[in-house]
Amino acid sequence: MIYQGETDLVYQADARVSTFASGLMLVERSAIAAKHRADNARPSLQVGDRMPLQNDASIDGIFIFPQPQEVSSATHVTFLISGYGRSTDVVKRSKQTKVLSVTSQTINSTVYKVVTTVPTELQSGVIAATDQVPLLLPSTDPVLSVFFQATKKTYPYPSSWKAEQITRTNYGLWDEFSISWDVLIPETISITL
Repeated sequence: MIYQGETDLVYQADARVSTFASGLMLVERSAIAAKHRADNARPSLQVGDRMPLQNDASIDGIFIFPQPQEVSSATHVTFLISGYGRSTDVVKRSKQTKVLSVTSQTINSTVYKVVTTVPTELQSGVIAATDQVPLLLPSTDPVLSVFFQATKKTYPYPSSWKAEQITRTNYGLWDEFSISWDVLIPETISITL
């Protein structure tokens, strides 16, 4: 391609948008400038600058991160630009079940399987890089569930939730986070089958 334009920077109509389960959005696109005008274009492509988009589905804008890559040809420079934003500011919650034990119980010469479970919760979202990760306790009370002879019994017990694992990854102005909540399990639990 021979580029003969005279403007500092021309954005191409090739924006690719990816939205992740946490609400993090990635936009990738390119822009070109005549080789002799590339120095004029670079100041508008700095990390943290808002990426111009015709259709911006983010709630706060898409911001350049990391520094754009450059590919030079004889007539022009192509800038490969990535930017991040968020599609929502709501913390996503996913309830799961953790198996504590699988044992056998013999009653009248018949062996029955006994499965003991507790709830867990995974939370994820996107926050400003300067914000603290929100520690939102799960909305359900911790209970112990015992499955015996196709019957489920639940036992509320004095316990609480603990943030088992917190991860946080930076994408310029935004951080994607996830929190895995587990139940603090007492050393001894008394149950009746």
